[in-house]
Amino acid sequence: MSLRSKIILGFLLGSFGGLAGWVLTEMVPGLNARPSSPSQLYVKDAIFGALAGLAIGAALGAVEGITVRTPAIIARGGFVGGCVGIVAGVLGLWTGESAFQSLIGGPPQSADVFPSFSHFAWRVAARAVGWGVIGLCIGLSEGMPHFSMRKMRHGMAGGFIGGFIGGAAFDIVALNFHTDILSRLIGLTLIGALIGFFIGLVEDLLKQAWVKVLSGRNEGKEYIISKDIVTVGRDELCDIGLFGDRSIALQHAAIRKESSGYVLYDEGKAPGTIVNGVAVKKHSLQDGDAIQIGRMRLLFREKAVSRPERAPVDVTPPPAQARRPMPSGLCPYCGQAKDSLNGSCACAPGPGSPLASGPSPSQGTGDIVRPPGEGPWLVGLDGLYKEHFFAIEGSPVHIGREMGLGVALLGDTTASRRHARLVLEGDHYVIYDEGSMNGIYVNDERVTRAAIRPGDRIRIGGTTFRFVM
Repeated sequence: MSLRSKIILGFLLGSFGGLAGWVLTEMVPGLNARPSSPSQLYVKDAIFGALAGLAIGAALGAVEGITVRTPAIIARGGFVGGCVGIVAGVLGLWTGESAFQSLIGGPPQSADVFPSFSHFAWRVAARAVGWGVIGLCIGLSEGMPHFSMRKMRHGMAGGFIGGFIGGAAFDIVALNFHTDILSRLIGLTLIGALIGFFIGLVEDLLKQAWVKVLSGRNEGKEYIISKDIVTVGRDELCDIGLFGDRSIALQHAAIRKESSGYVLYDEGKAPGTIVNGVAVKKHSLQDGDAIQIGRMRLLFREKAVSRPERAPVDVTPPPAQARRPMPSGLCPYCGQAKDSLNGSCACAPGPGSPLASGPSPSQGTGDIVRPPGEGPWLVGLDGLYKEHFFAIEGSPVHIGREMGLGVALLGDTTASRRHARLVLEGDHYVIYDEGSMNGIYVNDERVTRAAIRPGDRIRIGGTTFRFVM
């Protein structure tokens, strides 16, 4: 789950927590009745705040565990969030009530009996401060299970913003509903939703470095590096949990924040740690580094030094131009001499060509390998599928890591499940990017759509292909 999706999940779970808080507070007899004395007012505020804070805190504490589908993290986060939420609720409502009484003195308890607009405005401001304190404390619980001060600070900032806005809206909502029960329902649900939303939003905006899962369980999940030592492994309580591959150790590697930047340390457990195709014991991470642990593939990103990518462009077919005649005996695509006996060359499969041997037995990837015949073909020039060739049959032809596609790159974890498609349009083929993570490149230019001609080089995932007719 991406960080954007986590923001949405925080919004939804915060809404659920606010709804649950409303149910809990409505179940307590006399809790919402008008108090007869200041002491009774503070007791009611304490009970109301504790129950509402418990529900919202527990719901938002479970967000992290739900994103990685790990029961242990869900339980730990929910427990910590609920406990902090109880304290936050009491402190928050006491803070708001004290602020109001110090300014006005003895507030009315219903929005429709305020003696003046100024009383109402102060009540809204005090409510906003009180719920801002509640949100701040609930946000604090975001980093407590991970012992991350940075995560705590970001959670507190987001929680305060959400609680402040939601608290300010509480009495405004009440003005539009003559039923106190309904106004409390909408108000608490809105407060919980806004606290959850802003906690996630601030965390996303202020992140400095993170790791994204490219393949394996939790594909697409992003882990923010929010403390000086981040553990990586199969243990459910690891900061970056890699589940589903038993070859990965419980504590497999660690990423440490050092003066020189972020450094990856391998803990010496089989099958080791590979960065950009090379086995490492210690590696200074750079933005864009690909990390392979077992069958799991990760991408390291760092905001401060992120390398800008060239923007994808649409390439329209160039106007037809007269070709200069190719000297006799040379291939018009690769420029190498053809075999004098069978006519094969380096880029076109034919009898005797090295491409005619098909995939090596060690790959076992289920590639389409057929004797040379009618084209067109995609011929692997480098990478995992070097010297493999794929027949392009029909239109459209889908390319990607998913089983059953026309060009199935099952062994390439840098290719998306549905990476690209080839479509015959008129008398030429056009390649389209289907929203892939790593993009497609035609003759070293990143494109979203491009007309391709025989001899063009197309890079998909970790392999560069030549298009041969």
